[in-house]
Amino acid sequence: MVAALPPHAGAMDRLRAALTGFAADDPLRHDTSAATLHRIGWTLLTGLPIALGGDPHADIARSLASAWRAPASVDAAVNAALVLLIDHDLAVSTFAARVAASARADGYAAVSAALGAADSPLHISAATRTARLLTRVRRGLEPERALAEVLQDGNGIPGFGHPLYAGVDDRADALFPLLPALPDGEATMDAVRRLKETVAARTGLQPNVDLALAALVSGARLPDDAASTIFVVGRIAGWIAHIDAEYGEQAMRLRPRGEYVGR
Repeated sequence: MVAALPPHAGAMDRLRAALTGFAADDPLRHDTSAATLHRIGWTLLTGLPIALGGDPHADIARSLASAWRAPASVDAAVNAALVLLIDHDLAVSTFAARVAASARADGYAAVSAALGAADSPLHISAATRTARLLTRVRRGLEPERALAEVLQDGNGIPGFGHPLYAGVDDRADALFPLLPALPDGEATMDAVRRLKETVAARTGLQPNVDLALAALVSGARLPDDAASTIFVVGRIAGWIAHIDAEYGEQAMRLRPRGEYVGR
């Protein structure tokens, strides 16, 4: 299914197509037992990198990185990112997965609900927006000019600020030290430094994990939308865990009621 997509299809398009293919091929997907859900999770974690063009490998980071023909030297950073992104409170994609699971959607369908919420400029797709911002700076555009251009889409400064952190996102702090060792790591971290200084001076905002992901894909010479792909593959494990937990709750507990207020 992925191969049938047009050349301009983005990372999220390819992930959705692959997910649909795996679901269609699984006649047992409607069984909501923990064993079936865990099998679905493993199918997606190991199968999505291959569906995107990667090589089969016991190391998910290596399998995923091989989809972009990246050298083994990037695997440690990719693996760290996958681990750091497994779960992060009730992000909108995670909540979407739990809402679907509360109606007893199968595992693929609940992950599909999460993926729909993730494909938004203020959630996981922000990682790709940040990568494109960093690419502008690396190509010689002054940080101020790059920021002015990216702000024209009306969705704020990608890669900076997070409602759960007063300062730097802890996940970014954990990932940044691994990046100088990447093929283009030193040049990338210089662009990150200049961008951080400009944003801090003008807004006070600190880096979040999207900037660290953008730096990872830049330093590893991966395409910009690899940032969102790494984010999704890492988060699948967390989504599956939340779906499993929701199956243990009363069905339809996340069906809210509207209240008419006369307006």
